[in-house]
Amino acid sequence: MDFTLFLLLPVFLGLRNAMRAKTKGASMALWGILTFIFFMVGLLLGIFISFAAVFKNSLDMARLEKDVQYNQQVAYEFTQAMVGNPVHFLAIMMCGFGGYLLVRAILGQKPDIEQIKMQ
Repeated sequence: MDFTLFLLLPVFLGLRNAMRAKTKGASMALWGILTFIFFMVGLLLGIFISFAAVFKNSLDMARLEKDVQYNQQVAYEFTQAMVGNPVHFLAIMMCGFGGYLLVRAILGQKPDIEQIKMQ
């Protein structure tokens, strides 16, 4: 659960999609950046889902807005849940990977350069 994994994995996946975009005749930079953005959006979605799973019926939103100590307690409990249960971390990473797969599927629908030349 290293922070570098959250940065190196989307960069690597962005490079993979950028190389795929090159074979399609599309902008490498655009598709690499789109992959990075979609991966990060997927991570945020995964964090929200994990947060909702950890605090299913026990979170008091009105108290969370006003009480600083309660806010810190909730943050500590969420951190402990993330460290103690690797399923939450895997769910977050799979949501991020889903963002990569979405961009890959969109890019896969574009025709290759060779197919365009043959027509």
